[in-house]
Amino acid sequence: MPASMTPALYAAAAFPQYPIDHASVEATIAVMAEVVRANGGVAEHPPYLLLNDDFFEETLEMVLDETDRILASRLEQTG
Repeated sequence: MPASMTPALYAAAAFPQYPIDHASVEATIAVMAEVVRANGGVAEHPPYLLLNDDFFEETLEMVLDETDRILASRLEQTG
């Protein structure tokens, strides 16, 4: 795992409500790296794709539009 990613993970240790010690963070990184390395996937399944910014923008727009529609409908009903 790139060293540049480690500080973000170590930030978890600073979270006061649920601190995570550095040894646990390092062990988790090692396990994640091994799982990714060893997991070749299954030929019948498409590769995993992360959700991109377009997905989140479209989803937010849909949620806001639906919220506006429902609010307008309820306001009309209450007169």
